[in-house]
Amino acid sequence: YINRGKKLYKEACDLQKNNNFEKVSVVIEEAIEAFFHSLRILPVHEKVDEVYYYLVLSFRLINDRSRADHYMKNLKNYTPGSEYIDKIDS
Repeated sequence: YINRGKKLYKEACDLQKNNNFEKVSVVIEEAIEAFFHSLRILPVHEKVDEVYYYLVLSFRLINDRSRADHYMKNLKNYTPGSEYIDKIDS
């Protein structure tokens, strides 16, 4: 599910670059669902920080700051040593 979510996130970014905003929200919602599904299956998996990272980016892509901030807090609180924290502009 993580790889599916990442693929969909990339697709949504490409759609946004091509000004296809109508499809961005549809694709990003699929990506978010894939990331949520991976959290339900493996909440303590070694890649949980990567999932939080992509959730933050996905919610930012659709301008949902409150949910992006929520997952940024999760990233910092649950995986404080993660390399992904520094990759996100706070």
